[in-house]
Amino acid sequence: MDWAKLDDYLSSEITRARVPGVVVLAVDREQVIFSGVYGTQASRDPLRLDQPLLIGSLSKSFTALAVMQLVEGGQLDLEGMVEQYLPGVPGGERITIHQLLHHTSGYGAFQDRHHLTVTETSERHSYAGVNYVLLGEIIAAVSGQSYGDYVKEQIFAPLGLTNAYTTLEEARQGGLAIGHRNYFGFPVPEDVGQPAGKDFTSPSEGNLLASASDMGRYLQAFLNRGESIASPASIDQILNDRVPESDTVAYGLGWYFSSRFSEPLWHHGGAAENYQASMILLPTSGRGVVILSN
Repeated sequence: MDWAKLDDYLSSEITRARVPGVVVLAVDREQVIFSGVYGTQASRDPLRLDQPLLIGSLSKSFTALAVMQLVEGGQLDLEGMVEQYLPGVPGGERITIHQLLHHTSGYGAFQDRHHLTVTETSERHSYAGVNYVLLGEIIAAVSGQSYGDYVKEQIFAPLGLTNAYTTLEEARQGGLAIGHRNYFGFPVPEDVGQPAGKDFTSPSEGNLLASASDMGRYLQAFLNRGESIASPASIDQILNDRVPESDTVAYGLGWYFSSRFSEPLWHHGGAAENYQASMILLPTSGRGVVILSN
């Protein structure tokens, strides 16, 4: 790989697109193999590799991993009904944990926690964040602690993710990078202003925060088939237990799979207020890439 050529390309294109800041990090199973900071603010107030940003729906992979940890511990059953863990959820008597993970529950993309209806999409993949809102609540109910505390203790700490957070308040204290809104093609710095009490702000669905360095370390755990946080069998199931979305794309447990390229590729994107994120996993090559932007 010509890393210098890649660096020049990213620097030119990201600046031309008026993106304020982008951090790119690539890892193999043992080390960082490429990193770069780009964007219009790179020369005056650059992002840092260890600076937290909102990672959006990349959070779903953490939630799926937490579910599999609880399955390993015998505390959760993938084929168990939602009703068993969260009594009173509409449709919970016929929707399994497995279906929530696959987005095959039938809940709609624009439904929230308090307005749930099983639609005609039941049994086929239809991406809906509320599935992972419910999974976060189930993790809390089963573990006896908040979703945030569980993830910090069972994923962040064992992997040494020192700049990963479950709340905006904690991340601000840890140096959260200021996000931007796009106004007529120009990025304007703006603090996160999410409406209080809205379910789409759930960390289990899309509001975890982490640095590029932490996300690189997280990808290494998958490349190394679980390390201290999950068994190889659980990692294999997370990546390979999947349902089709199209001829070349499928959804696993918190990860998309694509067969369109020269080797199998797992990935997920994230769009949170004022931030963008993406992660890519190439197990055959033993490499992973994370891209975080404000």
